[in-house]
Amino acid sequence: ENLVPLHKKRKLVARRTRTTVLQQYQGPDASKIAVEFDLFANLEFCVMNGDDSVSKKDLENLIIKYGASVVQYPTRDTFCAIAAREALKVRNLIKKGNVDIIRYKWVMDCISKETLVSLEPRYMIYAKPETKAVFLHDIDKFGDSFTAQTTVPLLREVFEQVEKQHTGEEELPKLTVPN
Repeated sequence: ENLVPLHKKRKLVARRTRTTVLQQYQGPDASKIAVEFDLFANLEFCVMNGDDSVSKKDLENLIIKYGASVVQYPTRDTFCAIAAREALKVRNLIKKGNVDIIRYKWVMDCISKETLVSLEPRYMIYAKPETKAVFLHDIDKFGDSFTAQTTVPLLREVFEQVEKQHTGEEELPKLTVPN
């Protein structure tokens, strides 16, 4: 008698699945980006978001080109977080209160002047208590620095702030401190 099995047993093979992070949450591959200028040498940044004119990825690539390292989540070694807008991730960092969050305009100003520009309230989305204390010591309520040399464009910004505060329209960005 020829017995033919009705069902063949399949051999189970364990498949290895590779856990990956979605492309949009991966940082840039710094090994593929050539450093053109050591402007941000020894600084670590965390880029939170971009906007319509400059994407998060473009900002990260630009910062690496100018010598900095980029992380996807700030640590105690991170110089600051950079953002274009105050999105959910940025608000969560503000609640923690352990990293300065600056507008990417500061990065662009540093690159255009080829030097590290002093951080001032006009660049800040959030300032840590230590940074706020420095600002309160070095800058008046209109954003005019007691220590840095001024320029005509900066004076125009200061005069605009004086006018806006006088009319009650607007004031310098709030330098909030977490409760």
